[in-house]
Amino acid sequence: MYVYLVFFPVYPYLVKAFHLIISDYRIAALLVSVICYVIGICYFYGAICLEFGEDIAKKAAVYLSIFPFSFYYGSIMTESTFLMMCAMCFYYTKKHKWIVSGVIGFFASLTRVQGILLLIILFCEWMEYKRPIEDIINKKYKKLFGNALPVIIGAVLTLLGLGVYFLINYKIAGDPLIFLDYQRDNWNNQGQFFAKTIADVWGRSFNGGLSGQLQVMAGYVPVFLIVLSVVLLGYSLFVINSKYILFYAFYVITCYSHGWLISSGRYMSAAFPMFIIMAVFSRKHEKVDKLLVVTSAMLYGVILFEFLTWKHVY
Repeated sequence: MYVYLVFFPVYPYLVKAFHLIISDYRIAALLVSVICYVIGICYFYGAICLEFGEDIAKKAAVYLSIFPFSFYYGSIMTESTFLMMCAMCFYYTKKHKWIVSGVIGFFASLTRVQGILLLIILFCEWMEYKRPIEDIINKKYKKLFGNALPVIIGAVLTLLGLGVYFLINYKIAGDPLIFLDYQRDNWNNQGQFFAKTIADVWGRSFNGGLSGQLQVMAGYVPVFLIVLSVVLLGYSLFVINSKYILFYAFYVITCYSHGWLISSGRYMSAAFPMFIIMAVFSRKHEKVDKLLVVTSAMLYGVILFEFLTWKHVY
């Protein structure tokens, strides 16, 4: 069985490329993660500056960097690569470079399945900037087609990334969706309706079945993060652009569509709009800013220590 097909190919290939000059795979992998994080946080800051200004961008970048599970950006995992791809796509979409965004979206979709959610950012920004509804009403179809062609190409490229991943599965194992079987059979992580996942983690938190740190990671943490996300999404309806709200909502849904959600903190470390909403709120409430920074930094240290001492942190 090709069980490692569950891991998307961009990060492993980047590590392999760095291995050409660095003999130790672990050092090469860590270097890839660190470089991708540095590039990613710069693009994240730049993208937020374009829409919200420097103050919000600084706060959002800090919150993302000290989120209690953000140490994964410096580990041998895909988080930093996905951060870089998404932040670059956010930035170039805001610059209205639709095809460039699509090329980046292609690689994002080959890094994690949530990469296809960048289509939301792409289309919402295009709708806001080009106002195609007005062209339809005024029957300016030639202009509409000219405006739509670049964003359609960008969207196709983003979808093509996931298509290439399906093709890899098919070529190697004869089934484009075989990774779902491997994920279920070898990692006990089958896909399911997100509401069932929420019910499951609620049960693990308050109805027993698990104990100790495993109950914290597979129960309390995902419950806290989903409650936080619902609160932030409710608040965001009044303060930020709808494209970020939609991206955040669908990102949470995809993350909570796993049967065994022990890695919710790691998944949610890349929920970029979460940190933007926090920054918007804390700009109006300076005491909240200090509380967030201190609390997040302390939890970051505790969870990192648990991770380094081989506890149930994934």
